[in-house]
Amino acid sequence: FVEAFGGIDVTDVVSSVSAPSLVIHCRGDIRLPLEGGRQLAALLPDSRLVILDSADHLLLEDEPAWPRFLAEINAFMAELG
Repeated sequence: FVEAFGGIDVTDVVSSVSAPSLVIHCRGDIRLPLEGGRQLAALLPDSRLVILDSADHLLLEDEPAWPRFLAEINAFMAELG
């Protein structure tokens, strides 16, 4: 499962996304380094990158970065109307 998903490459199609996008990435993510999040955000038209202070790949609600995670999602959704 991890190997199959790790091989997915969307670089050829990501520029065709026509919706605003929010890319959230944890600074210390060891599963997918921050550069991967930066690259995705750079390829997505009308995207915003948010970098959270966490080392986890999957953020959990007991982590210090959780409130900011929720705030960023809520702000993004509010911008969409």
